[in-house]
Amino acid sequence: MSPKSRELMQRFLRKQDRLTTELVIDSLFRKKDRILYLAWSDNPLFYDRPRFGAIETQRVDPLHSGWHVAISRGLKDADSYILDWVLWREALLGLLLPHLRHIPEAADLGLYAGLRYGNYNEHEYNVLTKIWKKVSPPQNYQHYIYDAPLGFPLFDQVVTGTFLYRTLHWLNTLRPTSTPLASSTYTSALERWMLETHTPLTTTELRILRALNKITTLHQSKLAKQLQMTPSALSQALNKLAQRHLLRLYHFINLPLIGLTPQEIILRIPNQKKCRQISSFFSEICYTWLINFIRRDLLHCRVLIPNRRRKTFNDWLEELVIQNKISLLMNVQSSEIINNWNFSSYIPEIGWPQDFLVILEKSRTILSEEIPAEELPKMYSLKFSYNFLQNTQKFPIQLNPEDFVYFKRDHRIILSTDRVTAQPSLEARSAGLAETAHMKFRRQIRKLEKNNVSRLQGLILYHVGLNTVIQIYIFEPRDITIQVLQSLHTLPNISGVILENGNGFVFLYVPNHSAVDVLSMLQKIFSNQEIDVAFQVKPSWQGMTGFESPIQPKYYDFDAKKWIWTENTLPKIQVKKGGKVVLNMGKDVEGGTFC
Repeated sequence: MSPKSRELMQRFLRKQDRLTTELVIDSLFRKKDRILYLAWSDNPLFYDRPRFGAIETQRVDPLHSGWHVAISRGLKDADSYILDWVLWREALLGLLLPHLRHIPEAADLGLYAGLRYGNYNEHEYNVLTKIWKKVSPPQNYQHYIYDAPLGFPLFDQVVTGTFLYRTLHWLNTLRPTSTPLASSTYTSALERWMLETHTPLTTTELRILRALNKITTLHQSKLAKQLQMTPSALSQALNKLAQRHLLRLYHFINLPLIGLTPQEIILRIPNQKKCRQISSFFSEICYTWLINFIRRDLLHCRVLIPNRRRKTFNDWLEELVIQNKISLLMNVQSSEIINNWNFSSYIPEIGWPQDFLVILEKSRTILSEEIPAEELPKMYSLKFSYNFLQNTQKFPIQLNPEDFVYFKRDHRIILSTDRVTAQPSLEARSAGLAETAHMKFRRQIRKLEKNNVSRLQGLILYHVGLNTVIQIYIFEPRDITIQVLQSLHTLPNISGVILENGNGFVFLYVPNHSAVDVLSMLQKIFSNQEIDVAFQVKPSWQGMTGFESPIQPKYYDFDAKKWIWTENTLPKIQVKKGGKVVLNMGKDVEGGTFC
């Protein structure tokens, strides 16, 4: 071994000793299946994968048996802190078994370890973060998005700084298989494990969440008084929940009042090729919010249509159905949103119970017996204000750029509302002081609240052990839909939408260990009561659509104060007769440009 390679090896060993101490892992790297030897090589340096600048091989000889890593000499020409970062990466990879170390994404753990334990200034840290995002871009799989540069630091905050410790101990329990692990298998297992690993809520946190679930406006001073806590203690508890990325407040946006009508569409498309084609039609519409397959033959879409363009859209949809010979099962408006959290079965410092069938027994009773409406549990709901649309002089309200800043934060960390005034004080204005950015933001919120556009709907919790979503599509009149919702109130979290025709979509969040039993019992309950429903089960981390929110300023004309609608808003459906196009349903037949 040359002196320079010996120095490289010593730097590597010092970092590995540091990691074994920090992460409480036995120093196993001297075994034959661990990295024993690092040396410089003439391999070219390319920033193209998480393990850039290194090639690992296995050599068997009397002096240097085991796994060897060749480090590109190109790292000598790079900034010194990049080489230091690479050595942190190799030091952590040396603590993994070979069947895991060969997976490119496993190197992300080492890159994060370098950022976590390396000594870098702000500039160096930012450069390394940019490199990490380049060598490990987001990967879209069927059920999740693997994004290590974003996900690892966030999850480390969720588990209060123990991410690498927990991950390494979990990974080293995975037994090698006869076939090498694929990247998709590894990242899928990692994502699932991350969602199942969490720090349980405390008794104080549960008290706060129960209170938050019952309010429509957040005033921390009033909430602290209600909970018999000091304002500072409440603020610290809320900040802790927010910093761990557990708690968000969800604000209901009354879409019709800003000029958008939410329409729920269900199409029956037996042909799989046709399914992909029809879903691509909706993906081209800038106002599409959701595309989801309930079953292989049922496509569910949610589209926000500018109020005055509903006829244009419905004509286009009718022609799409006719020309493609498919069935339109539903095309109705959303009328009410339901959201309800129940912590009665949560055990502080432990989590949710193992047996959810006991919880569901109440649901069976409600659905099987005639219970007076006044005795049924009340559900927290918000209604869309279609009746306001009759006053066309006032509604839809005219939007400003500041409103869209708010719309993008409909899931946001708690903001204090009672320490900031809506506008500067008289003394401040007299002194020529302008509004701060926070004051302007609060003024916009109060304007939206005054116009009934925005209301606090409730809370959203992440990383609390509810890893599976059971979606229930109810094809029944309104009274039965309401009864189904009320029967499920004992489950931890239910949310959903009631439609104009009475049907509804319900989303249940349950732990993985109870998902199969809960689904089986629900199917039996609804079957016995002859309630027409369809089920779908997904991991809670799987998004229902990959589209950005349609509530974007680029779709709104601030001069005309209307939503943009051009002849290209709808994909063109060309109908040919005798080789001649006689109808083009994508064209804006009503003749304007805006809604």
